[in-house]
Amino acid sequence: MNGTVSGHDYFDYLLRARAGQTMAVKLSVTGTNGDGNAFVNILPPGSDGVAIYNGSASPDGSGSVKLPEDGEYRIRVYLMGNDKDARKIVGYSLRVGIR
Repeated sequence: MNGTVSGHDYFDYLLRARAGQTMAVKLSVTGTNGDGNAFVNILPPGSDGVAIYNGSASPDGSGSVKLPEDGEYRIRVYLMGNDKDARKIVGYSLRVGIR
């Protein structure tokens, strides 16, 4: 999946998965008019914004998590730091796998 995110906005992708499966994500910046500080989180079903995987802790924009329950998961792409505050635009490529 490819897209752009800007400033305080975020973009959510919804994927249905089962408990015990592993979801892996890889976020790459494809272009920016700022620093390119885009990140990805995985939020469980019913989450109010609390992530079970926080991509800002990953130095290369990738990671995986074992899913705790059946349901619809949100994969959220967002900005942090100066790019967020200065409302910069960041293009990204997102790969998601479930096994």
